Amino acid sequence: MQPVYWRPPVPRPAPIHHYVLWPTVALVVVATIVALTARVLDYQAVIVVGVLAAGASVAAIAVGVRRSVPWATVCGVLCLLIAIGVVIIGIAAMIEYQSAYEQLTDSVNRLRSFRP
Repeated sequence: MQPVYWRPPVPRPAPIHHYVLWPTVALVVVATIVALTARVLDYQAVIVVGVLAAGASVAAIAVGVRRSVPWATVCGVLCLLIAIGVVIIGIAAMIEYQSAYEQLTDSVNRLRSFRP
């Protein structure tokens, strides 16, 4: 009979939903910070980061449903709602920028056409 030697325990790899969910949460936090601190002129960045966060949230929901992890699915849904809100903020900033640009061009055109 051979002697039994002690082997150190092998760490278990983290489940796949950890690798998907936590980067999604971090991306949504970054998107929220970008949306809350951006100027109106930065609407493109807000929309792009919001769409990226929404895509990552959909991936987190899919992995949560596939792995049958309810809390990961709920966190993914909450992240998706926040990401959609960030995209809406970006679209509102785009509309505001467009209206300000149109007002500026109208006033410049009125000044050009003014003949005393």
